[in-house]
Amino acid sequence: MAVVAIVARLSVMRLLGFASSRVRFATFADFLRLSGSMGGATLLVMPLALLVGWAATVTVLVEAAFSWGTLMALAAWPRAWREWRRWIDTPGQRKRVLVWGCSDAEELLLRSLRQHPENLYQVVGLIGEHVSEIGMRIDGVPVVATTDHWRSVALRRGVDELFVVSGRQTGNVVRRLRDEAESIQVRLQVLPSYHQLLSGDVRAVPRPVSIEDLLQRKTIELHSDVLSRWLEGRRVLVTGAAGSIGSELSRQILACAPQRVILVDRSEQGVFELGREHGEDPRVAVCLADVTQDARMDEVFACHRPEIVFHAAAYKHVPILEEFPQEAVRNIVGATIFVVGAAERYGVESLVLVSTDKAVSPTSVMGACKRIAERYLQAIADESPCRLVAVRFGNVLDSAGSVVPIFREQIARGEALTVTHPEMRRFFMTIPEAAQLVLHAGAMGCGGEIFVLKMGEPVSIVELARELIRLSGLVPDVDIPIRFSGLRPGEKLRERLVDDTERLAPTSHPDIEVVQSQTLPEAGFAIQARSLVAFAQGHGAEGVKQRIGMLVPEYQPECHRSACAQRVG
Repeated sequence: MAVVAIVARLSVMRLLGFASSRVRFATFADFLRLSGSMGGATLLVMPLALLVGWAATVTVLVEAAFSWGTLMALAAWPRAWREWRRWIDTPGQRKRVLVWGCSDAEELLLRSLRQHPENLYQVVGLIGEHVSEIGMRIDGVPVVATTDHWRSVALRRGVDELFVVSGRQTGNVVRRLRDEAESIQVRLQVLPSYHQLLSGDVRAVPRPVSIEDLLQRKTIELHSDVLSRWLEGRRVLVTGAAGSIGSELSRQILACAPQRVILVDRSEQGVFELGREHGEDPRVAVCLADVTQDARMDEVFACHRPEIVFHAAAYKHVPILEEFPQEAVRNIVGATIFVVGAAERYGVESLVLVSTDKAVSPTSVMGACKRIAERYLQAIADESPCRLVAVRFGNVLDSAGSVVPIFREQIARGEALTVTHPEMRRFFMTIPEAAQLVLHAGAMGCGGEIFVLKMGEPVSIVELARELIRLSGLVPDVDIPIRFSGLRPGEKLRERLVDDTERLAPTSHPDIEVVQSQTLPEAGFAIQARSLVAFAQGHGAEGVKQRIGMLVPEYQPECHRSACAQRVG
């Protein structure tokens, strides 16, 4: 009878799929299946045992008790296996680690680290915020210190590294932790965030401190249901789609379930890369087209009939455009006029222009042209059938051609970092922040507004350079020097978000403000802007700059040029 019972249990186990599971990878679901196999087999054999007699019944009961004991042992085995492997694998190579925090995110991190195939880390404790948390355990790991006294604990326990979950702390806190860790020769690592782990990256591997930590403020997330409702089922066109902002815009728009996304760029290589990224998505159409060609814009709009347009295409390098102001007018002012014109002719509902803080009291051709583009939208907003709004960006961290990638290249080559002036400061935002601002501006704007993101205080470029050197594991002015080259044509020391005739006012979103101006351009400004585009096609650089100055009285290139002559040693 015992043989019958054993055969019955093995058969039910195979039927439920437990026989195909590797015990050391068993989970709670496997435990439930195993319980089902034991119970099912008992139910099958017990009626037969009762018919045979009391001795058979006793045998079955004893065998069942043995089986349930086996079940308990098997349930404990996977955890025991993992803990045993945790202690015997690479015994002399595991790094001793403290984890900052004791929330759900850190608990998930502990699981991920424990299951990592290389088993390189031994978590010796957690750091809590309050004394009352000391002694508490999360996934078997104790809270051993508070945030104020963690260094002494780290020294006593021989800690090699401190892990912080990405997004849990502001850039200021991360910088403080880095300085504290360096003071006791502990390496700071930032690991993937809770959301990244939930999305499927469950085996966390430490990475260097994120570039977002250079912001000196908490990263702003502007996600809301408003965007999804606004973009769902719509036809959306993005110009400059191969650029840093345009490509991120495209990704965020696609996450909102649009009917179609038309990605426009004039770069052949850029269009090729867009095709590679989105080629399998039937909602995406990629167009090789130049926004400065009015007829080509007509073709694109007539073919795809977009309902919403994000105009991100434009030149951005200030010193280059100082030398070629005609191209700045054509690419920034002319393209804006052509894209807006096509939007009006083909029934576009909303258009968002990407502008810059360099448009405020401009000292550069690029900034002055962006100012003209802003005012062009404001001048025609009341009469236009299209809802026209603009956003002013600060410098976008890690965008193509920006200061951070340049610094990284110089550090990789062991060269001195080149900073134009020790007093230069800039507003910074991340690429996702920039894209979210553009999307929210389009959703909340009524027409004629200019929106800005609350970006905190401007960041010193010299300190930014020093931070990048430190984050690369090097010492500023020792391993990598910093050299000052002097201001370049068109540059200024500090940017502003508004000029003396403007002020910032709150909006329905706590992290977005709207620019309110004492004076708005007259309707005749639009005619002057179109005239400037025509003028730039047949005149030299100085003549074009003078005509720009007529449209933007606050443009002061001559005053700035004298400042550029000052070189900093």
